[in-house]
Amino acid sequence: MEERLIFEEAESLFLEKKYKKSLEFFEILINLNKSEPIFYYYKGSCLNCLNQYEEAIEAYEKAISLDINNRNYHIYYFNVVAILIKLKRYKEAHNVIANAIEINNKYSAAYFWRGIVYFEEKKLEEAIKDFNKTIILDICFSDVYYWKAKCLKELKRYEECLEELEYGISIDPKHLEILNLKAAITKLIRNLYAGTNIKNKSKKYLIKKKQFKIPNDYFDKGIFYLNSNEYQKALKIFDELLYQDPKLTKAINSKALTLYKMNKLDEALSQINEALKIENNNQIYLKTKGFILFEKKDYNQAISSLIKALGTNEKPNEDIIEKINFILEIYQKKLAFLEVNDFETKLENCK
Repeated sequence: MEERLIFEEAESLFLEKKYKKSLEFFEILINLNKSEPIFYYYKGSCLNCLNQYEEAIEAYEKAISLDINNRNYHIYYFNVVAILIKLKRYKEAHNVIANAIEINNKYSAAYFWRGIVYFEEKKLEEAIKDFNKTIILDICFSDVYYWKAKCLKELKRYEECLEELEYGISIDPKHLEILNLKAAITKLIRNLYAGTNIKNKSKKYLIKKKQFKIPNDYFDKGIFYLNSNEYQKALKIFDELLYQDPKLTKAINSKALTLYKMNKLDEALSQINEALKIENNNQIYLKTKGFILFEKKDYNQAISSLIKALGTNEKPNEDIIEKINFILEIYQKKLAFLEVNDFETKLENCK
């Protein structure tokens, strides 16, 4: 009971930014219970806010060592990383992040923070790769678009920079840093073209005249639009990718899925058949075809495609099995209906 009341008082003082007083209470708590990682976390945070960085790192590392179930490891690790970046100790920051990735290689913030370290080291292409990994793992993390845009600005890839900022704004319209950077980039672009004799053209047109190369993660942007139900924007991206590479099967499949979502089933089926001409045993594409055929109520062909999809992988795919079972249920109901109808017809003929 005493411990809980002290903790509440200590946390309240921390939230009020009374860090010295809060630190005193967390020291008392640590003396009462030396095995609770959250006490060391708060101690580290108080010290961090008081600019006592070395002591803060020690406290966070103690929290990490006590967090045996890795319950809050990401919070502790990345507070350490933030301090190391502030102190420009980038090699140590890389080591801490590597440890975090070893615990969970799907944790998006690990790649996000490593991207920031690479940015501070001026390794901009490496930073962009890590920001792309972050987006793949957590597409709705608005901060990552801001940092990726900063890299693109440094590389003078202004069109791509604006695109990333637009994605960030679509997720968080009030993100002040993104809005400020967008304003700065827009002004920069206007200044770049201030002396040109091209008049009454949008900045997007002017930028396109420079013929920027489509970025490597352009496909992920198409997926973002698809998942956001912005199908026309998704189609535009997939069409641009296919213009550059007509055999890019993942773009063909994604275009098929977009058309499927738009209920343009014939066009969707035509697209997925093109992908299967190139990779005829791809489970994902066979599954897409099966789902399209199901919506077209072509149940025989749907089951055929889905069964073929199952046969391409030793590990059963649950949603494919679920769809097959659903189709079989429809068949059973249809068969029962036909049998009843057939019986009623025969009965009518007997009268």
